[in-house]
Amino acid sequence: MYLALPPRRRSRGVVVCTLVTFALAACGGGTKDDGGKPTPHSDVSAPSVPVGTASTTVPPISAASSSTPPSSTSSTSTSPPPTTPPAPATALPTGSGKSTISYGGTTPASKPQQAVYLAYANYWALLGQLGQHPTINNAGILRYTTGSVRTNLIVNMRSYASQGKQAIGPIRLRPSVMSVSGSTASVSDCVDQRGVVTYINGKRQAGTGDIATYLTLLTFEDGRWLVSAATNGAANSCS
Repeated sequence: MYLALPPRRRSRGVVVCTLVTFALAACGGGTKDDGGKPTPHSDVSAPSVPVGTASTTVPPISAASSSTPPSSTSSTSTSPPPTTPPAPATALPTGSGKSTISYGGTTPASKPQQAVYLAYANYWALLGQLGQHPTINNAGILRYTTGSVRTNLIVNMRSYASQGKQAIGPIRLRPSVMSVSGSTASVSDCVDQRGVVTYINGKRQAGTGDIATYLTLLTFEDGRWLVSAATNGAANSCS
């Protein structure tokens, strides 16, 4: 569901067509409907919703800001209209509406890795929000992204809003923090988006999301971890 990377040459997947494909984001639609139609949202009317609904099934992890490195870089100048960022989440987000988020694997034990893990999870919660409500005004874009990922999200959200396009469905993550060094960190993940479908002006499109692996880079800026780059590849399963 990566709305921030350049689009993949695939017709399936949400946010991985433009969220990672928005950023990186998916473009496909589903073949089975549960009877509910989403309502298209414009670029300016979608609400700015704070990311980070506390999970009742996943153990909470603290933000642990004291264990992360000091800010050494400034955020990119390309940004959406200023809004008041939501307060940082202190527990893993579980998504909202039909775009729920669940987790496989184990959460890291060290506080530096926990901070990175939480930032990454909040980023995916943001992608889920943007898939349902495409808008450049979501404060999470500023709070959880930087660099080319932020730029791609803004460009793709404008495109999604103008087309009346939405990417909606459950996301299953299995993230692993690979490294935390100074002001940079990396997360490896296998993401199951087979339940994600695309709607255009409320009409369900053919196809569904897929399973893909991701390597995501984060940068410590202005006192928090921000997603700055991501790449993805095909996968058969997330076992």
